[in-house]
Amino acid sequence: MSSSRCLTRKERDRLAALSDLFIVSQEYKNKMVGKIFMYVFDNRYIEVYFKADNFKHLTDVASSLTPNQFYQNSVDRTLTTGQIDFNSRHPYRLAKNKLRHLSNFFDSLTSECFMQEDITTDSGSYKFGTTEMNFSLLLIEDINLTTKVKRSDYYIAKSLRDKDCFDKSRAVHSVTHIFVRNNDEKKYSNALYIDSNFKSQVPQEVKEKLADNVLPLVD
Repeated sequence: MSSSRCLTRKERDRLAALSDLFIVSQEYKNKMVGKIFMYVFDNRYIEVYFKADNFKHLTDVASSLTPNQFYQNSVDRTLTTGQIDFNSRHPYRLAKNKLRHLSNFFDSLTSECFMQEDITTDSGSYKFGTTEMNFSLLLIEDINLTTKVKRSDYYIAKSLRDKDCFDKSRAVHSVTHIFVRNNDEKKYSNALYIDSNFKSQVPQEVKEKLADNVLPLVD
């Protein structure tokens, strides 16, 4: 007569996280990687793109794999429970919340949100961050950390916080427009969000970045 061993709490957590990682990594790949997002606020704008090797840090799952290996294994569904872990620095509860936020992130781009400016946390400083009240996605300039040379004019997603971070920001602005394009497109071809209460003129430099099919939406 055979008997099956009961799984430990950590083993159950790893299995649950693995299932979530497989789903969220596909959403991250299909909805964010390879796309540029433009946020308009305070009569100015920033452009944000999501790198594959940022996925690991955003999930807050501990792993000895490199960021690229972690992302690719998640996408390919070859990541195993032996390749992930949780500890006091990377607790399962926090990773579970961050995975849920990542899963909901693209949907949040179609509703009201805020742009935070000059955010200071216990782990570092961030020029901008966007929040829809439940979480904050913190952004930094696209700079080579070794050479300190700026690689592009875009901002990249560096950290995901399970809070709104209003109290850690120097200023908070309402986002009036969010546009998206593929990184091989020259102009933004899709409007994800437009504040219906926005009555001012969109900056000319923003209009110059919009495709012909989107321009009528801001005139």
